[in-house]
Amino acid sequence: MHVNHDLMRKGESEQVIDVFENQMDANLVYVDVTDRFLGKLVDIAEPVKLLYKDEVRVVGRELGLPENMVERQPFPGPGLGVRCLGAITRDRLEALREADAIVCEEIDQAGLTIWQYFAVVPDFRATGVREGKRAYDWPCIIRCINIVDVMTADVPELDWTLLKRITARITAEVPGICRVCYDLTPKPVGTVEWE
Repeated sequence: MHVNHDLMRKGESEQVIDVFENQMDANLVYVDVTDRFLGKLVDIAEPVKLLYKDEVRVVGRELGLPENMVERQPFPGPGLGVRCLGAITRDRLEALREADAIVCEEIDQAGLTIWQYFAVVPDFRATGVREGKRAYDWPCIIRCINIVDVMTADVPELDWTLLKRITARITAEVPGICRVCYDLTPKPVGTVEWE
C-alpha cells in the first residue's frame, strides 16, 4: 500500500507506482489522502518513526526494490513538511517540491558526489521584481552537505555557474519564489535539516 500524504518529493508517488506495478508486478494499493492529511496537519507534526534509515534500506532490499531507490539520499521522516518551514500550505509546498526537483536535477546532471542536497522554503517573504512589477515572494534556500562522521558535516563548494543556473531556473520556473540562497553552515553549528 502506498499512501500519498503530499509531503513527498516531486514524482515520488509516480516512482513508487512504477516500481511496484511495472517493475515488480505487485498488487499495489494507492491511496491519496492529501486533502485529509493536510487538513489535519497543524504546526509541523512528524509521523511516527518506526525504523531508522539503515533499517528502511534493509526492508527495501528484502522487498526487492531497485538499488537506486534503496540507496538514494536520505529523506526526513516528515517528508517535505520539515523543509516547508512554518505553517504548511499547498502553494508553498508545491513551490518547495518544484524548487527541490530543480536542485536535485541540476546537481545530478553536474555529476557531483554530494551526500545530501535539497531545497528549503521558509514561511516569510522577500521583495523582488517580476515582469517589471514588485513581487513579494518566498526565498528558497539550497542546502548541500557531505557527512564527515555522525556529528559532523561539511558544506561543499559548488561551482558558481551551477549555482547561477539553479537560481535562474528556480526564479523563472517556480511561481512564488523570488530569491535563492546557498546555506554555507556546517554541522555543527547547523544541523542537516532546518527544523
